[in-house]
Amino acid sequence: MRVLPAYLLRNNLFLLFLILCVGVGIFILADMFERLDDFLAIGIEPSTIAYYFLLKLPNIVYLVMPAVYLVSVIVQLHLLERNRELTALAAGGIRPAVFVYMILVYSICLACLLFIFGQIVSIMYDREASRIWQEKVRGNVLAESYIEGLWFKEGRNIIHIDKVYVERKVGSNIIVYKLDEEGISIDEIIKAEEFSILPQGIWKLENVVRLVPSEYTAHKLDSLELDIRQDLQAFQVVGRQMGMDPGRLTMYELYAAIRHLEQAGSNVEMLRTAFFAKPAYAFSIIVMGLIALIVTRSAANIYKAVAVGILVVFFYHTANSVCISMGEKNIISPVAGAWSADIFFLCAGIVWLSVPYLARKLRRG
Repeated sequence: MRVLPAYLLRNNLFLLFLILCVGVGIFILADMFERLDDFLAIGIEPSTIAYYFLLKLPNIVYLVMPAVYLVSVIVQLHLLERNRELTALAAGGIRPAVFVYMILVYSICLACLLFIFGQIVSIMYDREASRIWQEKVRGNVLAESYIEGLWFKEGRNIIHIDKVYVERKVGSNIIVYKLDEEGISIDEIIKAEEFSILPQGIWKLENVVRLVPSEYTAHKLDSLELDIRQDLQAFQVVGRQMGMDPGRLTMYELYAAIRHLEQAGSNVEMLRTAFFAKPAYAFSIIVMGLIALIVTRSAANIYKAVAVGILVVFFYHTANSVCISMGEKNIISPVAGAWSADIFFLCAGIVWLSVPYLARKLRRG
């Protein structure tokens, strides 16, 4: 029995590599047609363009791997059937359940490898590609990047900032609401047109207006220093202006950001959904393996089977995108948003595979 798993594994890896090359090539061509005009418009050297797309390769491999694996399993099983190898194995006493078990084990191993690859290699290279795109193409140098409409809570202070340049540590239009000891009413409101962040957590406000609602008084000050310990770099993960997609953060970084932002009173549903979506996407490899078994059994023609498989992948990604969007907007829980598509297709596949077996059992009964 050790020869058969080795043969099937070697066969699938060969097909997986061929189909992966085709999928990655199509993906790069599509991305190239979309971005090439932007590169050429600003006269970037061809070597930089080639380096950018080379950096994109690991992330593209990560993105297309579930669909590539689905097609590779479909093609492999149909080739085995066409060459009468499945018939020969069945005549030798190898039950179909053995194939299901081997594909399941193989899918689990591949899912683990995809998860590790996505957390280390894919994210590292995709960040560098994003940096090149932001700085050399979009001109969005980090020193000029900013976050708008920022709210956070620290101690008894609720703070709103209209715009802050995180790397330069300056901003404009800040409002600080100081609450009483019970945290119910507002003791003081501090408004400033500009501010800068000094070392040791000191924020220096310029052109300040200090309001005391209980006394109906307002005082103007040239400057005022406040002790605020909030690290604004933590908010970069939710600042779309920074180009920092949560998908470019590891699970550890997402977990640290979620804890930090929760303490600041920020909304973290988007980060929670991204956190749970990481293992869910790797788990989709197992779902694709199950779908491949179903499609292979349902469609005798290899071309029809591949077409149906690609159609299923399209519906899966559509459902997954909708669920993730709902999780980010807190319509459903982040866990449900990240895992709903996997669970639905997995349960549907298990039911589909179980129906013929149950039907036979009922007829015998």
